[in-house]
Amino acid sequence: MAKKRVLLIGSVPPPHHGSNIYFENLLRSRVQEVFAVTHLDTSDHRSLDNIERVDLVNVWLGVRNVVELLWLLLTRRFDLIYVPIAPSFPAFLRDGLFLLLARWFSKAPRVVHLHRQGFRREFYDRVGKFGRWFIRSALKGTARAIVLGERLRKAFDGLVPEEQVVVVPNGIVPPIDRPPQRDPEKPVVLGYLGNLFRTKGVMELLRAFAVVHRRYPEVRLQIAGGWWKKDASLKQEVEQFIASQQLGRSVQLWGVVEGDRKDQFLKEMDVLVFVSQNEGFPLVLLEAMGYALPVIASRDVGSIPEVVQDRRTGILVDPHNIDEIAAAMEWMIEHPQERIAMGMAGRRRFEEEYTMDRNVERMIRLFREVIEEKEVRERQEIMAEAE
Repeated sequence: MAKKRVLLIGSVPPPHHGSNIYFENLLRSRVQEVFAVTHLDTSDHRSLDNIERVDLVNVWLGVRNVVELLWLLLTRRFDLIYVPIAPSFPAFLRDGLFLLLARWFSKAPRVVHLHRQGFRREFYDRVGKFGRWFIRSALKGTARAIVLGERLRKAFDGLVPEEQVVVVPNGIVPPIDRPPQRDPEKPVVLGYLGNLFRTKGVMELLRAFAVVHRRYPEVRLQIAGGWWKKDASLKQEVEQFIASQQLGRSVQLWGVVEGDRKDQFLKEMDVLVFVSQNEGFPLVLLEAMGYALPVIASRDVGSIPEVVQDRRTGILVDPHNIDEIAAAMEWMIEHPQERIAMGMAGRRRFEEEYTMDRNVERMIRLFREVIEEKEVRERQEIMAEAE
């Protein structure tokens, strides 16, 4: 039997770029074996600073991608079209055009995938009348809308029928075969890994660490990630705070880490602290769990509370509450055996629920279900016409 033809529209990340790793992993997965996959590459292989930026290069890339998609739709037949969508209008303008073209020039069912927290409340409700009309038109007739967790089911409220919104948790390739042995006697190393935006809670992390450092001066904090020029003042603020609190010997800024250096970074840590204020399903949590690291993370942000089990694989905190973040850090320092046990529980949970293999199987099952629904409808239409 011939493989079903699937069109995947999306970008693979450029070097030193933490976003959209998921799509790259999906593209290289067993999906390629099960389906006949065509990839429309929408990559902008420039730096992190070009995220959601409108410039001549992005406009040209968008126009080129639209023309490429139109050509594919006119010259090939697909059984399913998959589009990750962005919850910001400049980026969604392109995604929406993809969806409209797919709707007008193909009979293939369309599956959209939201990888961040907000859509209806944080995006749709804030754009103007034209923007809302465009979004509704683009999403009309969507076969499935994928969200990352049960807490995000309402993201498409009123835009996609509730029964067509499905939860598919993120997954990653296991980052390490066997996690390192942690020494409960050595000074604790806290760590942060991710892009360095203000909304990632970088300053809250540092302020909480300063509180902890006064009681436990031997504890260290290491921070890895790339700075965003759009938030240029943050780097200066971080450096000034470290100097003013005399934390220069205790806080280490690693810059961007990848490959062996990333492995070293994670192996040196004892606890990941990720108190971001706006997330969907951060993959760094899965990386930490893969390394058997307990996690201090945001309590009511995106799917984080579904991933991190409070007091079992980590501690959930209010990402705006410095005292609460500091108290969680101190608990981790003061309870070394429990901290290590939390990390091992996180590793087991990762292996059971959040590997890329588990995610891919869920995606394959979803794609097959959508394609079969379309085929059943077509057979029913043929039978109705025959009658």
